[in-house]
Amino acid sequence: MDRLTTLLRLSSPQVTEDLQVASGFLVLAEQDQVVRWCHQVSSAHPFLAIRFQHAHAPLTQALPDNLGISWAEDSELAALVRLLTAELMKERCGGGMMRQHLAELMLIRLLRDILEHQRAPAGLLAGLAHPQIARALVALHDHPEHGWTVERLAEHAAMSRTAFIEHFRRVLGEPPGSYIAHWKLMTAQRLLEQGGTVAQAAVRAGYSGPTALTRAYRARFGCSPKHHKATLNHTRDRQPLQEITL
Repeated sequence: MDRLTTLLRLSSPQVTEDLQVASGFLVLAEQDQVVRWCHQVSSAHPFLAIRFQHAHAPLTQALPDNLGISWAEDSELAALVRLLTAELMKERCGGGMMRQHLAELMLIRLLRDILEHQRAPAGLLAGLAHPQIARALVALHDHPEHGWTVERLAEHAAMSRTAFIEHFRRVLGEPPGSYIAHWKLMTAQRLLEQGGTVAQAAVRAGYSGPTALTRAYRARFGCSPKHHKATLNHTRDRQPLQEITL
């Protein structure tokens, strides 16, 4: 079961030399050799930073404030750090793409550590670390077009509806119905920004049709998806009207 690929596509980690960025970033601190997730520059003299292009993406928001992972004691992570540092020290052909992919590999390695050792606090990563809840989350993330309900996700997790709701709320910090609604809206929003029609976005996000999507969109954003799409086409600004944070 792949718990990360769909979410990783929404985060877009990038190496940066600008440590004053407003969005969150990973900082590798030379002084104590600990990988940290920072929202502001710490006093640990960071020498390498990885910024997330989409700071409000679900996976980016789910990262804990302090990962507490020593890359000096992790041979795989240390190898990635050495490669990335070498790419930063000397400009070479394909360096930009190399740094991008190395940043993605580092993020995957860190996320695997969080999931395997259950380091995550309540939230999305804690849900992905839970054997049964993770099955429901992956199904929703990978196939939102199936029109998931709380009952169907509970069945997919091999749990009773009551137990599923209780566990989901405790592990993720919100009820499953709210999470489903947010994920469907975010999926539809992203599809519209990628050029899809309202009808296409409705189907692929798991709505019964354009009318259902429009109703949910108005309730969340105060405008119709058609209006949102028209605004995007007019301004050619591909940023969302309002980021959805899960």
